[in-house]
Amino acid sequence: ENGEGFNDMLSCFDGCISAFTGNSGVGKSSILNYLIPSLIIETGEVSLRLGRGRHTTRQVELYHVSNGYIADTPGFSSIDFERCEVIMKDELPDTFREFRPFLGECQFTSCSHTTEKGCAVLKAVKNGKITNSRHNSFCVIYNEIKGLKSWELSKK
Repeated sequence: ENGEGFNDMLSCFDGCISAFTGNSGVGKSSILNYLIPSLIIETGEVSLRLGRGRHTTRQVELYHVSNGYIADTPGFSSIDFERCEVIMKDELPDTFREFRPFLGECQFTSCSHTTEKGCAVLKAVKNGKITNSRHNSFCVIYNEIKGLKSWELSKK
């Protein structure tokens, strides 16, 4: 509302292609309008009767921001992960791009990057090269899938 943090946000998009996703009415297009003052993306109000946003953005648009790009996407009212591809715990570290420079540098080849001594990822978190919030997200997902065995997955 007051613009606090927007200048810091700009540097997050340097050299990246990012996407704004989320429920309808959370402010994806409004943030882009603020980041790029020359844009006039249509935005809508949150319905007082329903308590949620109306679908204003109808298609994905890619915008040049700072030294990168941001995709503005249509909102959604719910998301269903049941039909998504399953990622096994051994593949999970590769899905966190900021982990990649440190993968293979750990003391133990079986490192889960959650608590082990000699973990290069944990060292990077400690040194501020990976944010705590991203590592915490990794740990939450890891703990949800660590017991999953490939033979347990139903073949559909």
